[in-house]
Amino acid sequence: MGQYDFSAQRVHHAATQLLSTSRLKHPPPWYNVLSDIPPPQLLVRPAFKAGDLVSQKQSQLPKKLKKGKRPSRMFQPVNIPRGLEHDLRETFFAHHPWELARPRVVLENDGRDAEKWDWSKGITQPGKPLDGESVVQRQVYFKNIKPPHAFANAETKERAERTVVIRNIPNGTDAKDVQAFFTECGHIEALEVHGQREAALEPHEFAELVTTLEPGTGSRVMGDSESRANDIAGPETTETITSEPDVASAQNAEISPNSIIASIRFSTLEQAVSAMQKSGSPIKPSTPPLLVRRLAQAPHTLFITGIPLSITSPSALVEGFSSAGNVTNPHIILSQSAPHSPTGCGFITMRTPAQAAAAKSQFLSNRKIVVYDFPLSSAQCYDIARKEFYKHRHFADIERKVAAEEARATGAWFPSSPNAIALGLEDVQYDDWKAWAMREAEKAKQEQDSMMTGLDDDDAILDDGEEDTATEELADSVPRRRQGQTALGGAVAHP
Repeated sequence: MGQYDFSAQRVHHAATQLLSTSRLKHPPPWYNVLSDIPPPQLLVRPAFKAGDLVSQKQSQLPKKLKKGKRPSRMFQPVNIPRGLEHDLRETFFAHHPWELARPRVVLENDGRDAEKWDWSKGITQPGKPLDGESVVQRQVYFKNIKPPHAFANAETKERAERTVVIRNIPNGTDAKDVQAFFTECGHIEALEVHGQREAALEPHEFAELVTTLEPGTGSRVMGDSESRANDIAGPETTETITSEPDVASAQNAEISPNSIIASIRFSTLEQAVSAMQKSGSPIKPSTPPLLVRRLAQAPHTLFITGIPLSITSPSALVEGFSSAGNVTNPHIILSQSAPHSPTGCGFITMRTPAQAAAAKSQFLSNRKIVVYDFPLSSAQCYDIARKEFYKHRHFADIERKVAAEEARATGAWFPSSPNAIALGLEDVQYDDWKAWAMREAEKAKQEQDSMMTGLDDDDAILDDGEEDTATEELADSVPRRRQGQTALGGAVAHP
């Protein structure tokens, strides 16, 4: 008999012999099938080599191999492009890997559940369990949030950076006088003199009004001839100014009640910065000093979280932060689904960095209200969403424990969970191992003590009392003379 058993391949031959000798009356059901499709004679499938087909003729190749065909991509996974949400998921689940073990809903009724969620209201949404995806979507909301007085787009912001606002201009001053005063700063792209009504606007409203001013509109816009004359009278500033002039003292000066306001948009940012150096200088003798600042030199915007939901009026933010400085543009963010429902977040604007720092340190002792610099960084968005996530998870654990204690107080019994049973078995195994280890340590100690004393039996060691008794019994038989004791049947101890 060889190494392999070929009886399975010879089953059809054996069945044919049994039928011929009438030992089988009827053929088995598989008899005809095996006669048409006999079992293979090769035990191992030969490896296919592309080089074997090269030597064959094209006509001898199978039809499927004659023409090249790209493999189907039907069963390959879809390549999901990496984006903001993908990176946020990687960060969250890298810090919270145990969240992957929680059950998640992967099927929806109509596939439009996400349209019903409003992440401006909080991290918990109706019909959705709290999980890592909630943290991700909450971060995306904070990344895309904008204050109401933000610039509409990058072009509007760039125009505002090149625009300066001049206050304390005496009423009745002509635009040509304003142009002559600032012509040495550089090329003026557009100039507009506003009235007292525009001067009373809020900073963000005035910025929106000024940035929409196009050349060729407004009460005073420079033409081509005036632009060329302005280039000759005052060339553009080529020196880059790295730091803006300190005009804090001029900005804190009082504004004349009968003054008007003007806006000038320069061609470059450096020209606008140089125009700010004229702040504090009068446009005419015996007139109040001018207040010049860049339109985009926006005061510091702060983002506030943890505002009580009972506060719906922005004036409450002004009262709460008035001790830090001059508060402007207060805004409370309302829910997107419910316009009159506050979300607990808002914006305020402070005039100076010192006032912004004072506003942030005002609520350091209050853990609920937190003030951040705006725009929010990725770490700050993650910090806000993560704290909300921990808060709701903590409350859910407390509610679960309280419900279990109340049920036990009324006579309910809860079987041990699989985790508790496993911990109990582990404790039993640990106790058994501890007892065995103590016995082994005691046995090793006894063996070590016996090796040091030379005695195998502890009973052979005499106590102090027994040793004194034995010494007294032998005291009379020991002679007290110099020669010592006489040996019985032996030599003298001391001859």
